[in-house]
Amino acid sequence: MRHELRYETVVAGGLLVTGPGVLRGYLGINDGRIAAISEDPLKGDDVVDARDRTVLPGAVDLHVHFNEPGRTDWEGWGPGSRAAAAGGVTTVVEMPLNCLPPVTTVEALQTKVAAAEGQSMVDYALWGGLITDNREHLASLAAAGVIGFKAFMSHSSTEEFTHVEDGVLFDGLQRLRDLDQFLAVHAESNAITQDRMRRLQADGRRDRMAWGEARPPVAELEAIHRALFLAQQAGCRLHIVHMSLPEG
Repeated sequence: MRHELRYETVVAGGLLVTGPGVLRGYLGINDGRIAAISEDPLKGDDVVDARDRTVLPGAVDLHVHFNEPGRTDWEGWGPGSRAAAAGGVTTVVEMPLNCLPPVTTVEALQTKVAAAEGQSMVDYALWGGLITDNREHLASLAAAGVIGFKAFMSHSSTEEFTHVEDGVLFDGLQRLRDLDQFLAVHAESNAITQDRMRRLQADGRRDRMAWGEARPPVAELEAIHRALFLAQQAGCRLHIVHMSLPEG
């Protein structure tokens, strides 16, 4: 079937990855939205030759660290979002911990939104944080629009974003359950990793290999099992980030 309509932009001849499957075809775009998908040629004011391209929906990256405001020299919204767009990522969800202040209050959330506005080249959403002393802020953060919450079970490598012990973790899980929210955890045993780190440093070890040796597999596995148990008891949804072990 030949289409007589004319589109503002046509992506022509690409390998289109769609919900039903993959086909060689054409995209017709009007007002920035896909208006037609066709195996037959489409007419357009601007035609993009995609014959040697795979055309995919924009990816969503749920775990990025742009570190702005406060630590922009680590990356920042501008460079980070441009890199995302170049890689086909059209939505990012930015983590709460490496910025200053960390996103543990609504005021800090608003500060991060102000930093992102006008800089981000892609759509974005934000995580909130669960730390030692911000449980009373979880409800207001949820109401302000964070997509979920992040907590560390071991030292986060920043002093501002404190890790949570089991009492705070369990109470936070219960509160998030009541808010219909979920928690993402960095699952490592703080007791094991800190003990290993102290012993390695006492032996004069501050090399890169020592970083890994301070974080043995048992530290991750123990924390994963503990987090799963507490989440089950609290009735809260749980997401365990960047697992490094198949046993996890």
